[in-house]
Amino acid sequence: MSIQIYLQSLYKSSTAKSYYLEWLDFESFVNHLNIHVKDIDYRLLLAYVEGLQKRNLKPVSINRKLLIIEQVFKHLLPNQANPVKGFRVKKQGKKPILEPLKIADLEDFLHAFNKATIYQKRNHLILGFIHYQALRVGEIKALEVEHLDLEKALISVPKVGRTKSRTLALTALQVVGLQNYLLNIRPQLLQYKTNQLFITGGQSKRLNNSIMKLQRQVKKQLPKLQNLEHWRTSIIVHWLENSPLLEVQNRLGHCYPSSTERYKIHAVKSLREQLDVHHPLQ
Repeated sequence: MSIQIYLQSLYKSSTAKSYYLEWLDFESFVNHLNIHVKDIDYRLLLAYVEGLQKRNLKPVSINRKLLIIEQVFKHLLPNQANPVKGFRVKKQGKKPILEPLKIADLEDFLHAFNKATIYQKRNHLILGFIHYQALRVGEIKALEVEHLDLEKALISVPKVGRTKSRTLALTALQVVGLQNYLLNIRPQLLQYKTNQLFITGGQSKRLNNSIMKLQRQVKKQLPKLQNLEHWRTSIIVHWLENSPLLEVQNRLGHCYPSSTERYKIHAVKSLREQLDVHHPLQ
């Protein structure tokens, strides 16, 4: 069945005609590069999108084209993975990824973090989940006591928003800290019945104020840090410098490689800077 007839079988005549013209636009782009349309990959899709952006198309229009292309590939590759599935342009207004901080600076800060009070001990564990597991603040808020398996040194991160649930390893220091937290600190903070792992110590069941206070404290001591997400971004970039993309994608719970790919530009830049230092090319 031809692509044109396939679209006509799914949509009314005017819609099928419009969709077919959109497909021809993509096909023309691919043919211009002397690439078979069935051989497209992530980089080629990026090049196609960049071309559309140069034509000043808005994200909603680009995503409409990608959705049509994805539909056609369901017909072309019925028994194969759809290369366009989930590939979309972020809406305008998406904050750019901040320049990552040096991992050594973050590690030094974490190791020197004041843990005199029960609140500071709790906050140190929260920062640990950002530093070692790159958890989002929303994921940290969703953690419950039963998500911990300290005997196996594992944490089960629940599905939050678009990220998938996953199981991640804990460091030895985290295991010791969490054991102390569960036995001695959390009972002192507990003011109401809850399975929530991290609690405020007051009547409020929301960690928002505690997290914001922690963020302000960290920013005072690390002036280059914009927010806790900036810390997390720095960790992800570091991972991408040292681990395969798929491994990092799984650790982050990303559904699509494109979600992880957006951090790679900084990872590549960092590696290039290291090469410039250690292997200068004249």
